[in-house]
Amino acid sequence: MRERRECGVCVGADGALRDERGSGRFMFEPLSKEDGMSNAVVHFEILGKDHEALQQYYRDLFDWKIRQMTPGVPYGVILEEEQGKGIGGGVGAVLPGGEPQLLFYVEVADIQASLDRASELGGEVVVPVTTMPGIVTFAQFKDPEGNVVGLAASEIPPA
Repeated sequence: MRERRECGVCVGADGALRDERGSGRFMFEPLSKEDGMSNAVVHFEILGKDHEALQQYYRDLFDWKIRQMTPGVPYGVILEEEQGKGIGGGVGAVLPGGEPQLLFYVEVADIQASLDRASELGGEVVVPVTTMPGIVTFAQFKDPEGNVVGLAASEIPPA
């Protein structure tokens, strides 16, 4: 079998991506509980200056069902259970003066401890621990390269 190696991944003659460590598992194949992430990516956000046009773009491109979360709030949600597979996310407006961005959220047991660790490792807190009652508790930090990453609590806070 002819193989091309890039970034720790084997690309077989059939074009399939496989783990270079020899597991033979196809990349993007669901992991079992034993070898999964300890802190999984649970949500994504795509934020832009014209949220309505951006939402329509992703509806047209991927056939995503995007629902307005709250009337008057420039943010629509993509519910995991309505998509069939993948994680849920949102498409919305950046804050005034902000730049368009892609963002993902990692579920952690202790948001403050994770923010503290991110800072110790050279990151910077962007949004401190914030609770939206009945919706989510979250925070955001910048990694040493300037990428913004979100943290989300595993439990929904009381309304």
